[in-house]
Amino acid sequence: MNERLTNFRLLNLPRIEAQLRARLPLSSFEGADRLNEALRYAVNSGGKRIRPLLTLLSSEICGIPAGDADALACAVEYLHLASVIFDDLPAMDDARMRRHLPALHLAFGEGVATLAALSLYARAFEILAGWPALVTEAARAVGAEGMAGGQAADLGGVHSARLRKTAPLICLALQGPAHAAGAGQDELAALAELGELLGEAYQILDDLLDALAAESETGKTAGQENPAFLDVELLKTMFLGPLEPYRERTAVLIFEFGTFSKKSFAELGAFLERLDAFLAALPAEFRYSVEIRNPEYLQPEYFECLRRHRVAHVYNAWSRMPELHRQIAIPESETADFVVSRALLRYGRPYEKAVEAFSPYTEIRDPNPEARQALRVLVNRSREERKLAFLFVNNRLEGNAPATIISLVE
Repeated sequence: MNERLTNFRLLNLPRIEAQLRARLPLSSFEGADRLNEALRYAVNSGGKRIRPLLTLLSSEICGIPAGDADALACAVEYLHLASVIFDDLPAMDDARMRRHLPALHLAFGEGVATLAALSLYARAFEILAGWPALVTEAARAVGAEGMAGGQAADLGGVHSARLRKTAPLICLALQGPAHAAGAGQDELAALAELGELLGEAYQILDDLLDALAAESETGKTAGQENPAFLDVELLKTMFLGPLEPYRERTAVLIFEFGTFSKKSFAELGAFLERLDAFLAALPAEFRYSVEIRNPEYLQPEYFECLRRHRVAHVYNAWSRMPELHRQIAIPESETADFVVSRALLRYGRPYEKAVEAFSPYTEIRDPNPEARQALRVLVNRSREERKLAFLFVNNRLEGNAPATIISLVE
């Protein structure tokens, strides 16, 4: 299933990008050049395009013609882009970065940013005018009972209601094609339920990234510290609490930290001071592990911090981290009564190059015998010491994760 979705994404992303540019609401007025530049900036700044992809997926299931599917996907994404511009404004979230680029209001000014958002809203409803029922649904999705209300709840600090920032537009992405195809109430209700669940999951993940991930990972709020970074109470409320009923089926939780700059932490001790307090406050019911992307942090005091809280160091094969066998050889690197490893990338190979080399991940294209042997060492050592071992293998290590896993037992 994951592979099918990945292939669907790879196949349709270029189509989405082309359609978003082709339908962009550019002004023909003299003096509106700055607005047009801002609109192009907003559309060309990248993004996961989750909502238009869901729209195309639903359209395919519902038998919507390709032209109509493209139009619906653009309308949904324009609504999303407009909401992002509004959210980033100083009066809202006051974000300085979006997708690793300056937020639109910083690049073009608040006035032009506001006009760009309004232009995108107008274009979305112009597109949806061909389906009157969808105009009503879209208005609800972005209005006081949808994204606007969710943003207001966010500003007011009501975390439960702020989930409405995300779910309504995802519901529209899924239900829009069904409405256009004349689907029945049962089908619409099922898609609405799926949209609500996807929206809630997406918002929780987004909140966790905002709270726990480094700026280098999220591409947001550069130049200021995230006030919720390593906020254990937020983690308990937004993630560990909802996860509690599934604790027995949860193998291990991994706290992955992106590469920290000297601006984030001038020295290892500053990071460990924050990490130590965070780990000390975690509830004891789960297994925890820490994955870092700063090779210079692999020092005795780092391992001691993890050992003090019975948290595992994640042996990670990644482009700028020492190879797995080198990490395994570090004295005292085993810090818990279980072992965790993530075989993600060959040393020195950037993520983008791995995607280019291995997609669509149907076969092993670049065997990595050193990584395989290191994983076998961890398996054998854990077996001898009667420890649990949690080993994760990514398609981007060699080209096909299942085949890599099979090779470990051959």
